[in-house]
Amino acid sequence: MCTCLFCIKNVAIEGRNTFMIIRPIKKKDNEAMKALIKSSLEKVGLAIPGTAYFDPQLDNLYGFYAQNPKSQYWVADMDGKIVGGIGI
Repeated sequence: MCTCLFCIKNVAIEGRNTFMIIRPIKKKDNEAMKALIKSSLEKVGLAIPGTAYFDPQLDNLYGFYAQNPKSQYWVADMDGKIVGGIGI
């Protein structure tokens, strides 16, 4: 088992062992991240102008962050499902 900070073992999810991997975003993650961000903002009533909900970059987070070598976007991948992300 990997012990680095990028691999996290969680035994409390659905009564089974699962692994969450924090990794750089891939082009194939764009749709999942867009759906996750929009869904999260809708749940808390923030599907409004001025939030990430309407950012044009939301359609292509991979491309947006790839164009600047000083920026990075990571996703949380749990058993092949994108469950979170963060960009700097």
